[in-house]
Amino acid sequence: MKHMPLHALLGRALHLHVKRSGSRFSRYGISNGQPRILEYLSVHNGCIQRQLARHCELEPATITSVLTLMEKSGFIYRAPSQTDKRALCVFLTEKGWQAAEQVNEVFSKLEEECFDGFTAQQRRDAIDYLTRIGDNMRKAMDLERAEGPRESRPSCHEPEHHRREEEKP
Repeated sequence: MKHMPLHALLGRALHLHVKRSGSRFSRYGISNGQPRILEYLSVHNGCIQRQLARHCELEPATITSVLTLMEKSGFIYRAPSQTDKRALCVFLTEKGWQAAEQVNEVFSKLEEECFDGFTAQQRRDAIDYLTRIGDNMRKAMDLERAEGPRESRPSCHEPEHHRREEEKP
C-alpha cells in the first residue's frame, strides 16, 4: 500500500479536525479562529492584544477584526492597559467564559476521537512527533525571515500572440 506524503496527511487530518470541530462550535455561536482565542484567554485573561496576536500567529489587522466580531457577539471586551495606554487588554465576559468551557469540552472529545485505538505510548509519541514537526516548521520560518527577502524571480511576459486584443499595443 502506497503511503500519502506528509503534506497530504497533515492537510487531511487538519481538514477533518476543523470540519468536525467547526460543526460543534457553530452550535455555540463560535466561529473559525475564535476557539484558540477563547482557549488562550481562559488561561491569560486580560492579556494585551499584541500578545494574543503573537500567540495565535495572527497579523494585527486579523486579530483586530476577529476580536471585533467576538466583542459584538458578547464573548470579550477590551479595555486600555493600566500601564500602557496605547495597548488594549482583552477580557472574557461571562458568555466568553462559558464559550471557553465549551471549547475545552469539544477539544477534549475530539482528542479522544483522534486517538481512538492508540495505546498511551502511541498517543504520547504522536503528540511528540507533531510538536517536533511544528517546532521544525517554526524554526525554518524564523530562519527564512532572518535571511531577508530572496532575490526576485524574473518576471514572465506573455508572448504577443497570447494577449487579448485590447491588450495589444
